[in-house]
Amino acid sequence: MHKILEDVWHALPQRFQNVKLDEFVIMPDHIHFILWLDDTKEHPFTLGQIVGAYKSITTVKWIQRLKAAGKYMGYSCRIWQDDYYEHVVRSGALETIRHYIRNNPDKLKDGLEPDNM
Repeated sequence: MHKILEDVWHALPQRFQNVKLDEFVIMPDHIHFILWLDDTKEHPFTLGQIVGAYKSITTVKWIQRLKAAGKYMGYSCRIWQDDYYEHVVRSGALETIRHYIRNNPDKLKDGLEPDNM
């Protein structure tokens, strides 16, 4: 699943012309990321549309992988929560948030509880 999550992340700018990728990390039960949205583009996509597409594409690819491995059980499953947590990162807090995202996995290695910001 890790590779699917990363590959779809890196492909987002090809699908959504108003997206620029920043930080991204995969945790055991959630992900953290920063996206830049350029609303000066014609017909810019919203964060909700982008996150919805990310969830949908990763789910479809995961099911395809399960089917290819003969492990698909044929019933629906939930991979993602319905909602997500978002907030606008102020310019003064950007480096702090980037640092948090980059270092959150290290908390697991150190035996600490990672934050779910």
